[in-house]
Amino acid sequence: MFQIGEFSKITQVSIRMLRYYDQNNLLHPAYVDAESGYRLYTADQIDRLQKIVRYRDFGFGVKEIAELLKCKSADELSEMMHKQIEKTQEEIELARKRLIDLKSFLQDTEDKKETPGISIVLRSIPESYCLTLRRRARDYYCEADMWQEFMPFARGLENNPCFTLYHDLDYREEDVDIEVCVEAPDSFVLPSEAPANGALSLRTIPGIVNAASFIVYGPYSNIAGAYKQFAYWIESHPEYRMAGASRQICHVSYGQTDDESKFVTEMLIPLEYTSL
Repeated sequence: MFQIGEFSKITQVSIRMLRYYDQNNLLHPAYVDAESGYRLYTADQIDRLQKIVRYRDFGFGVKEIAELLKCKSADELSEMMHKQIEKTQEEIELARKRLIDLKSFLQDTEDKKETPGISIVLRSIPESYCLTLRRRARDYYCEADMWQEFMPFARGLENNPCFTLYHDLDYREEDVDIEVCVEAPDSFVLPSEAPANGALSLRTIPGIVNAASFIVYGPYSNIAGAYKQFAYWIESHPEYRMAGASRQICHVSYGQTDDESKFVTEMLIPLEYTSL
């Protein structure tokens, strides 16, 4: 048997962690001397300890590690691993978003520049017959994935006007109602390989009588600043209030260039008259 210090050196796991695993019922010493209190371990326990360390490195918590150690079949173990893969992918996506926000914040701080001024104009939008894909997406960043999924169904419509509808009237951190649309002729037929759940459809998108339109140049991070300027505009025009799903038209985006400074994005905010 090995004393805890010896076992720590052999396994390259700190004494602190060995005690932590003991306290959380993951790995108890094989024997504890009643008189000296020494914790003693055996070589047979190394395999279990290595599993614990590996599961910890995979991001599993104490309770999950305990469940993994109890797995009696490869299928049961595989199921837990697949769930952890999905969780890890979500964490990577969140970290990617955080990195983008950090870089954007740092650039704004270093440049000390305000978002370029926007020009807000009122215009009407005619109704349009469109092929659309509507989903409850995890978040707004999923829009790019939706377009990637959508465009193979829109063969022959690649050069037609396209836009995105955001049906939620508030900002959502999750469970976002997004609809990507491309205008289609009346003769267009829904592709036979369309999903059976009805997410893909041909429908008439109603027009907008009054819409506040403003163009945002440069990276999508500029949109937040543009909305701030729009807020001042709407405050100075109390005869209007926002109403209905907003639209976003990407006139120049990743489909045309990888240089975000050349992006051109039009925001369309439906308006209605107040009772002033």
